[in-house]
Amino acid sequence: MTWNFVAGAALTADDLNQHLPIFVDKTADETRTSTTVCTSDTELFVDLLAGRTYDIELKVSCFAASATPDIKIKWINTGTMTELVARGCLGPSINTTDVEAVATAATTVGVVRTSTATTLATEISYGCDGTTVRGLIVEKFTLAVVVAGRLTMQWAQRASSASATTITGSSRIIAVPVA
Repeated sequence: MTWNFVAGAALTADDLNQHLPIFVDKTADETRTSTTVCTSDTELFVDLLAGRTYDIELKVSCFAASATPDIKIKWINTGTMTELVARGCLGPSINTTDVEAVATAATTVGVVRTSTATTLATEISYGCDGTTVRGLIVEKFTLAVVVAGRLTMQWAQRASSASATTITGSSRIIAVPVA
């Protein structure tokens, strides 16, 4: 992002704030049961300004009470936003039996890796292993914002289950203005 200064002009807090990353930290665990319909997370959203380009990074820490439900994530937004760099997704694959393990004959392990034309509205599924071990999900993409609006992460269980799926309070969104 460029800095536009004129000799003798005053540097304001607003000038500086336009260049700062926006950190949105989830403060409390959020749990979903018996649902496969993605709905908005209560805390993981960010308001983006018009005329800006942002690098977006999502870090989600999650777990499920059983290996059945897993988790799926997608995004919605108000305003007008154009995806400039495709959404890249990393995390445990579905049906994993150990989110920490290295692949061996005794465990089902995998990693979701996608950077192909995955839109924000595409539901991406990730695995939970049915323990209290927290799997880490990371998503990254770049957005150009034409009309200001709110970008919101939505999520649900991949397979409906009475066993809870939880996103922990250590999850976050980082929006870095780059242009």
